[in-house]
Amino acid sequence: MANKQAGLTERLIQVALYNDMRSASRIIMPNYTPRGWHECDVWSVTKAGYVVEHEIKLSRSDFKADTKKAGGGKHHALSIGSTGAPSRFSFVVADSVEEYARKNLPTWAGLKVAHFRDDHWGVRATLKIVVVAPRIHRKIKVRDAEISRAQVCSYYRLWSLLGVDARSEVNDGR
Repeated sequence: MANKQAGLTERLIQVALYNDMRSASRIIMPNYTPRGWHECDVWSVTKAGYVVEHEIKLSRSDFKADTKKAGGGKHHALSIGSTGAPSRFSFVVADSVEEYARKNLPTWAGLKVAHFRDDHWGVRATLKIVVVAPRIHRKIKVRDAEISRAQVCSYYRLWSLLGVDARSEVNDGR
């Protein structure tokens, strides 16, 4: 198990989340920070216009540290149902963390478990929903401007991956 566990990465889990959500989402963004919120491992918008966030935790210590954060911030906003928070939030944990996560899961969070696979389909992660994410609020749908902002972010990330500084070309008037 330890050998397989070492192969489970945040990126594999992000791809698994994309594959699971793509038909029900308007947009899915890895490592995105929406305006007025915190960085999200995976941020998505449902076809109905509600924001869903997935926080990936590969180790027990990472999960424990994240759920024990004190004070204001992301978890406080989620716990009080802030309309600035996503409408649903789930932790996605490695299968080695499942038991601990179940016992320490906040009431406002869902739980998905990622399993490492290396088979004829290739190296990948598969997901199992353990606790369905409760609705935190139904008050705010995402604005089209935020979706456009995420799309622009994707555009620049793609060009950056290809070694092009597209932002400077825009600023240079090329």
